[in-house]
Amino acid sequence: MTGQNDGAATGDDANHAPPVAEHSLTQIGVFAKYWEPGTVKTRLAQSIGNDPAADLYKQFIRCTLDRISGIAARKTLVVTPQERAKNFLELALDDWAIESQSDGDLGARITGYFQLAFEHQFTSVVLLGSDSPTIPRHLIQEALDQLQSHDCVIGPANDGGYYLIGLSNLHSGHADLFESIQWSTEHVFKQTMQRAAELKLSVHTLATWYDVDTIEDLTRAVNDLNKQPPETLTEAEKQICLLAANYISQ
Repeated sequence: MTGQNDGAATGDDANHAPPVAEHSLTQIGVFAKYWEPGTVKTRLAQSIGNDPAADLYKQFIRCTLDRISGIAARKTLVVTPQERAKNFLELALDDWAIESQSDGDLGARITGYFQLAFEHQFTSVVLLGSDSPTIPRHLIQEALDQLQSHDCVIGPANDGGYYLIGLSNLHSGHADLFESIQWSTEHVFKQTMQRAAELKLSVHTLATWYDVDTIEDLTRAVNDLNKQPPETLTEAEKQICLLAANYISQ
């Protein structure tokens, strides 16, 4: 989550929220951008073209949502731009809320997501990007588990950013965690860890994973998916392999 593909959006029209039980304490969110060709996966598009990159990114979102199924009490897709929010209903979001991202840079938007979740009385809150479609489910579950005993959980990406950030509401310093970060650079993870130390947050670090931003990353993702028994692949995972087949050598 470095900020290259995220924009800002607001508005009540973007909300599509199913009821949540009062005793629910955990929430997972996914930041996603509408899959308009030429605006998403631009580095990947340099190798395969704007339309194929956009088609793949849509499947990345679907794949990420599938992996979160059943893990948290409330799941929310946090989208941009606002006027495209209804298009995300194409992803069959029966038990997901759809909300718009806040205004501002990526730090402000992440802060807005956590503040809203804590205002709704969730105590363990996780946020993922939509660039890591092969993230193992156990890492997402580990993040929620570790928030029972840590202020913060972070999953570093191999490009210097992070694919997951989680906070508990037991520490008042979370609002300052995302200040003074050089977004869209390889310094994001390191600077976030420095900010956490300055704020005296207890941090659990997950295993490093990868975003799919280049043709090499796409090749790795397809190879990882092909290691699974074919009958276990989700429809989104099958679509990723199918769409990528014309552009990579396996």
